[in-house]
Amino acid sequence: MRAVALMLTLSMVACFPGQPKHQRYAKLTEGGFLVGGIAILAVANTGADCDMMARLPGENADCKSSAGFQGGIGLAMILAGLVGFAATVATAEPPKSSATSTSPTPTPIATEPTKATDTKPTPIATEPK
Repeated sequence: MRAVALMLTLSMVACFPGQPKHQRYAKLTEGGFLVGGIAILAVANTGADCDMMARLPGENADCKSSAGFQGGIGLAMILAGLVGFAATVATAEPPKSSATSTSPTPTPIATEPTKATDTKPTPIATEPK
């Protein structure tokens, strides 16, 4: 159990710059944290659920504290997954391409200037007198 916790912690904390295989594992772990946090929030009760289930006033204090704790854990897992994923992606080195691609420069299209044949202004329509 300690070994699994150590592996998850290491994959969340370390960004592994320059090691794509380990970065893939880190991304998968961070995605698992994100999905796990969403699952916990989907299953956990809320304070409103506790109010609806209470038979007597004041009976739902333990339910509300448990619901708040579960919600906090779910939210922390979501944030840890997002921040860890952003850190892993930010420290990743761009892939090196072995073949340098040189794109041809576009050649301008030769166009002839337009000649104005009629330089007189267009007459404005007026009312007949």
